[in-house]
Amino acid sequence: MRSCEEIGLDTRAGGVALLHWPSPNPDAPKVVCLHGWLDNAHSFLPLAQHLPGLDLYALDFPGHGHSDHRPPGTRYSFSEYLFDLDSVREALGWSEMNILGHSMGGGVGSMYAAALPDSVRRLVVLDGLGPVTRKESETAQQLRRSLERARRPRRPLRQFDSIEQMTEARENGFLDISRPAAELICERAVREVQDEQGVHYVWRTDPELRWATPIMFSEKQVLNCLENIQAPVLSLHAAQGELNPFQKIILARRAVVPRLRHRDIEGNHHFHMDLAEHIAPEIQDFFLENNP
Repeated sequence: MRSCEEIGLDTRAGGVALLHWPSPNPDAPKVVCLHGWLDNAHSFLPLAQHLPGLDLYALDFPGHGHSDHRPPGTRYSFSEYLFDLDSVREALGWSEMNILGHSMGGGVGSMYAAALPDSVRRLVVLDGLGPVTRKESETAQQLRRSLERARRPRRPLRQFDSIEQMTEARENGFLDISRPAAELICERAVREVQDEQGVHYVWRTDPELRWATPIMFSEKQVLNCLENIQAPVLSLHAAQGELNPFQKIILARRAVVPRLRHRDIEGNHHFHMDLAEHIAPEIQDFFLENNP
């Protein structure tokens, strides 16, 4: 079992938690791992066991896992995650980095590589080539949804009797996920609370993450960003994933990335957790190209 260490960084974005799997090779490429929405750094535990040639840093985005929540009154807009990533790179003292991103993390990595091409050497995206978009004709509707959601009173945190109960809730959530994958994510997403009624469990995850962002990128804006990525990109896509209805959009995105390789994976959206040993060699070989 490859061991990891917990790291806490004081960044411009606040306190950010990371898991670090050091490589025995001192010249190993440094790779920052970016998880999906409502996941956390534990989503890279299975892959890390099969990537010994890489120096891995898996972060918890703000509001997720063990990282700080955003201050009251601030929001979790997609674009803010790019600033979070930039602050982590700065705090680690890196001039450049490699990125491995799943789902939302892949979207963040894609847009970051487009905005700061000199800062990203190589990029691997797992079901996440760019962010979710909205049509320009839906702008007012999206603004309305966001304002209405912000006015809702904050609900008390849902209490669970056991971590197993929370795992079942996650397993039956909006995205298809296996029981073992749900267990790993829940291990890092749970907080134990003890009061006069006894011991129960609540989510660490900030409830404000479910707030609807007011302005979203259009597909034209995303294509403009993707065509400006200079780093080599490896895109792995779940053949049975929830993104299949957007296949036409995904094909158009792949077509504009200058240095992209692509492969479909026979799995669901969290295939990087369930099929880690099958995809790890391809990922490691990709990051090790042109490295000692």
